[in-house]
Amino acid sequence: MSIISYYYKSYFYFSRLPRTAQYCVTTTCIALSVLFWWLLCYTPIRASVAYYNKNVTYLNKQKQKYVTYYTQDTQAHAINKQPLIQDVQIHHALAWVIDCARSHGLLIDSCKAQENYDKKEYTSASFVFSFRGSVASLLSFFKCLERSRYVVSCLSSTIKRIDDSFVHCTFELEFFTAP
Repeated sequence: MSIISYYYKSYFYFSRLPRTAQYCVTTTCIALSVLFWWLLCYTPIRASVAYYNKNVTYLNKQKQKYVTYYTQDTQAHAINKQPLIQDVQIHHALAWVIDCARSHGLLIDSCKAQENYDKKEYTSASFVFSFRGSVASLLSFFKCLERSRYVVSCLSSTIKRIDDSFVHCTFELEFFTAP
């Protein structure tokens, strides 16, 4: 029996049913198909959302750790009577760079604040970042930095190739914000 003849035979029996029975059969088929697609699609999406939320929590903890490093460094500058930046935008810039690196797949090994200084017109700070990741991740991260309103210049950079697809890079970024 071919599929076409099976279709016509089932349609023949379906069309002979009373109207209310046809509605019941149609509604049941629609409900079963919706349930099937919900189980097929929604369950993996829910699992991936839970995985994403878990990663976001981890990244927020990591970001807080690096901001703590920055705070400790600036406190050391204050103890040495060197100029200290009290600019909230620098903290936002640091958090932005860390988020940008993470979103492009780079692993942050370290983040250290360099000497900070105040000018009359601008406030600036520089940080030395150490990243690991693929070459493509590094390139997309640099494109992201070009669009930044925080980063003004890259003072120095060192890129070491670990293998064909993995690099380790260290570079110093300078941030300027208007006072």
